Amino acid sequence: MLSIFICLCALTFMAYFYYGTRALYIVLISLFVGILSDIALTAACKRKYDFKDLSVPVSALTLALMMPASVRYSVVAAASFFMVIVGKHAFGSNKNLIFNPAAVSFGFFAICFGEEMRLFPIPSFFGKLPVSSVITDGLTNSFTYLVDSSTEPAVSDIDLLLGRFAGPMGTTHLIVIAVCAVSLLSLRAVSPIVFFSSIAVPVLGAVVSPYSSSVMTSVGFELLSGSTVFCLLFMGCYPHNIPFTKGGRVLYGVFAGMFTVLYRRYSGSEYAAVYGVLLANVFTLLFDDLALHAAYGLKRAAEAAAVGLRKTKIYVPQDKSNQKASEELKTYER
Repeated sequence: MLSIFICLCALTFMAYFYYGTRALYIVLISLFVGILSDIALTAACKRKYDFKDLSVPVSALTLALMMPASVRYSVVAAASFFMVIVGKHAFGSNKNLIFNPAAVSFGFFAICFGEEMRLFPIPSFFGKLPVSSVITDGLTNSFTYLVDSSTEPAVSDIDLLLGRFAGPMGTTHLIVIAVCAVSLLSLRAVSPIVFFSSIAVPVLGAVVSPYSSSVMTSVGFELLSGSTVFCLLFMGCYPHNIPFTKGGRVLYGVFAGMFTVLYRRYSGSEYAAVYGVLLANVFTLLFDDLALHAAYGLKRAAEAAAVGLRKTKIYVPQDKSNQKASEELKTYER
């Protein structure tokens, strides 16, 4: 969890670089409310709080970075509290999680505060948003909205790589997210099977049904719109929610990626990947069960084939006439 937390801190710095102190306020509010709520609820359940457990700080950072930089502070605080009480403690803490806590909270608040979650400030180098709680001026539609309404959004390739386009404050920085993904995969902090199987589906969808004339541009649009890469890396690969078996992880990743693509294409949702992860969380145990049954069936088939092969080797047809001729030849030689 520590390596995931460090990567999220790097994305927090990028949010600060583009939006100023207000981005830090959002992150700190989410962290403070989340950790304080977790301590209070753990004490209420008469359990000892583990200060080494970074699951809540990781979820709080993930939740904050999914927010627009213009979101009200009260919405951030309420979402962080909801994340802890409903996303974590309602299911019995980390060992019994069904859904990713950050995804549960963000998905709920994205529905409740739809208009506020769909408008974003325009990022700029060394940007400084007002630190007031309510911001209404200078907001625009997201990059995802542009992709859905136009085949060629007016965003340069450099801006795409640097994340300088309207969207959630921590999910647009492709280069930083790519470095985070390489680091986490090399450290085995996240599951490579889940990540690559979930990312492969949007990439394939962009190739088969491209957004633009260029395949590479279409792949970039698919991965950057809807916070796809960020959600599949930090929510979809969350260690407490993924299946145990390798086959289950493949099914889980493919399902999350497939639903993300379908929901993005037919709903135009800004946060399709969040709902893709949540739906995949529902079937985590089923994916493990299917993988175990498939592995057991293959093992039984292999055992049956091995037994049949051994029987074939043991059974050697005897030709009595040849055996009699051989005995007669031996008698003649003697």
